[in-house]
Amino acid sequence: MTDTNQSGSGLISAAKLRRVIDEVLQAVAERGYRDPDFQLVVRLFLFESLRRKGEQKRLPVMTACRFGLEQLIFLLPNLVRMWGASPAHLVVVPASHRVGQPVRTRGVSKHADSVVSALLLRSNQVMVFETGVGPASYRGPSGERVVNISLVVWILQRLIGVFSRTSKAPAELVVHALEQLNARPDRVSKKRFSRRLQRHLDRSKWLIRIYSRLLRLEPHCQVVTIVYYTLDAMAVTAVARRIGCRTVEYQHGIQNDDHPMYALGQVPANLGKAATLPRAFHVWDDVAGRRAMRWMSNYPNAGFRCQVIGNLWLEQVIGTDRDRDVAGASRRILVALQEWPMTFNMGLIAALECLDAATEVIIRPHPRDSVALEAIRSTFAQASFSGTFVIQLPGDAAIEAALARSSLCITGFSTVGVEALRLGSYCLFTHPNAKNGLADYIDGSRCFYADSEAGIRSVLMSWQQAMRTQQAAGVQV
Repeated sequence: MTDTNQSGSGLISAAKLRRVIDEVLQAVAERGYRDPDFQLVVRLFLFESLRRKGEQKRLPVMTACRFGLEQLIFLLPNLVRMWGASPAHLVVVPASHRVGQPVRTRGVSKHADSVVSALLLRSNQVMVFETGVGPASYRGPSGERVVNISLVVWILQRLIGVFSRTSKAPAELVVHALEQLNARPDRVSKKRFSRRLQRHLDRSKWLIRIYSRLLRLEPHCQVVTIVYYTLDAMAVTAVARRIGCRTVEYQHGIQNDDHPMYALGQVPANLGKAATLPRAFHVWDDVAGRRAMRWMSNYPNAGFRCQVIGNLWLEQVIGTDRDRDVAGASRRILVALQEWPMTFNMGLIAALECLDAATEVIIRPHPRDSVALEAIRSTFAQASFSGTFVIQLPGDAAIEAALARSSLCITGFSTVGVEALRLGSYCLFTHPNAKNGLADYIDGSRCFYADSEAGIRSVLMSWQQAMRTQQAAGVQV
């Protein structure tokens, strides 16, 4: 399940991943499993499992216990607030997409923050509903408490599971199709992989039952998901659509052309009947808009629509005074990591050798990579680099501050790269997913793509020379 680039880092290609998923689901559909929600739920499982090669990400036990205790303490206030409110807008955001500690006094994630802030200009009846393990005491942009009842949801799932018996046939059929393509992750046994998928399918149904009883929504409510493709968000969407609420997905990151959850043109099912899929997609630019319209055009009577509304967070940043470090930014590089180590190009480690001692490299892990900090540190420690390394946790500084302090952003295929471009910096993408999926942004002038050590080194040397020239001429980066 990997395409190995010239640096030998074994990066996972989204194009190959999507092809495998499409072929598996087509084989399953030919056996009669054409229900659109089933297809989407299996698609989600394969996307998460295959790109991680079968490995599951788990929080440290102490961290999970601490979060569980916080949720227990705030359980009653959260339930009272949730049941007592009649929100005009419900913003659903996964806990995994925000920092583990607040970089400001308030906020959930930068994109959830921006959506909530925009909605608050229209109505004060906005509720932030967070799913997954996270501190229940977190507050949103306006100071309101973020509702997170994941502990209750987890307990209810376990109780339902005790009394439920479901067929193993669908999961076994999917695993069989994977094996026919020689695509099942070899790090997990066939039996265990099938059992995981079965639990995933069961949970997708249980969550709809649970949220249909826990949520108090009225037909006038608009439900906005920041990441629609989590089981919780899909269940909330299904409940909302059943009630008659308007459902919207707000773009939370760059969506390359092979993203299995956004490149839906080959799904062998009628997505117009999918309850778990939002009907409106609000995207940042025409690139994302065209991508969405390609699959939406297959269902002209299903009520799907796409609207380009811009990157709300970026517009807020551009509209404020940026804390630009003019003197130092020209010699700083921001390395924005994603899901370590799957999307990291090891060619960068050797290529850093070409930079001089005046260069500072800021390494910023993804919020979901807090458990991999030691591995990240040890990997960069291997570099023959004469400059300075700085590990900057997401909780240490806001991402806009990190962008303001650098003139080059290096990332696999992260949204941060495009945001750096919009803010006037250079960008280097190093993951194969970016080569075609983000081709509309790569111009070879300010935005580059390189997936080999030699290619990365060439871009770094060109950037370094450009910065020296600009500094000598007294030009602001």
